Amino acid sequence: MLLESWSFNYVDALAGSHFGVTPNFDALVKQSLSFTRAYSAGQRSIEGVQATLTGVPRLIGMPHLGVGLELSSISRLGAIAHRHGYRTLFTQSAHRGSFRMYAIARSAGFEEYYGMEDIPLLLDYPDAKASDFGWDYDTLMFVSTKLAQTSKPFLAYVYTGTTHEPFTRLPARFEKRPPGNLSEDGFLNTLYYADWSLGEFMKAAEKAAWFKNTIFIFVADHPLGKFGVKNTLDRFHVPLLIYAPGLIKPGQNDTVSSQLDLFPTMMDLLGFEDDFSALGDSLLRKKDGYALMTAGSIVGIVGEDGYLTHSLKNRLETGALGAPPVPAYYDDLEKKLLATDQTVYELLQSNRWAPP
Repeated sequence: MLLESWSFNYVDALAGSHFGVTPNFDALVKQSLSFTRAYSAGQRSIEGVQATLTGVPRLIGMPHLGVGLELSSISRLGAIAHRHGYRTLFTQSAHRGSFRMYAIARSAGFEEYYGMEDIPLLLDYPDAKASDFGWDYDTLMFVSTKLAQTSKPFLAYVYTGTTHEPFTRLPARFEKRPPGNLSEDGFLNTLYYADWSLGEFMKAAEKAAWFKNTIFIFVADHPLGKFGVKNTLDRFHVPLLIYAPGLIKPGQNDTVSSQLDLFPTMMDLLGFEDDFSALGDSLLRKKDGYALMTAGSIVGIVGEDGYLTHSLKNRLETGALGAPPVPAYYDDLEKKLLATDQTVYELLQSNRWAPP
């Protein structure tokens, strides 16, 4: 489940904050394997979708998924699951054509695709047409209904949207703060609603026959990045949980991790032994981590002790994550960042990223 604009800092159980708008997610944190140092691959939704579905980072000068990358030989999560007999569903709360997601879902190998036009409204909203990116509750209940109709293993990818700005008006019970379509209070209201919606979905899931054999992964596409940003990493720091009672032991993992690690993680969790290419490591095995990030014409890397941003010509910023590391640490980070970027770029350019 890709959660639109959910930021690590707004989740009380992860950040130790006191916003009080994520009680259901906070409860899941205590029952999940949570990753406290997880970072998004970028600051746009498409970068999070691409990273999680293909394991390919967004590179400067290269097309992204939906506008050209799908023509390359890349590994595709939905297609792999389909080969193993899984039913594959992709649902987003926004319009079917939003972000060209219909093309992205198809290119990633998903058999079924649903968007706003397919989802009946269940709640009475002040203005049902006001949310440009759809309603999370109705979307999640729609997915719950679809999953109740399956008798075989499934891979479901759900992308929420109500927390996307501008923040729309909600039924009065969700407006804990003064409404505002571009304000932090307006965002927190939508986050409270989105969290409630997730809680209702999980209540329904717990009653389903498939629940005990299902693994849930919750991750944000990117942080909101507009309010409460204290440093560069706040713009990429996302909540990430793996929840599966009886299958995944709850706990906290402080290794630096990335959305790019999720493709290998899902292959690991599903027990698939297919060959695949992805820039990342399974989070079940990763010990010493790093995360790559892209923001427009800037790339960055986060290591265990610090981070660095770069224009591919010049080093732009460095920052310590605790005690300042020795200067050579940033030299090593820079080499790793530039070497990785160049290697991925050359492999994609020559169409050698993954076997055809």
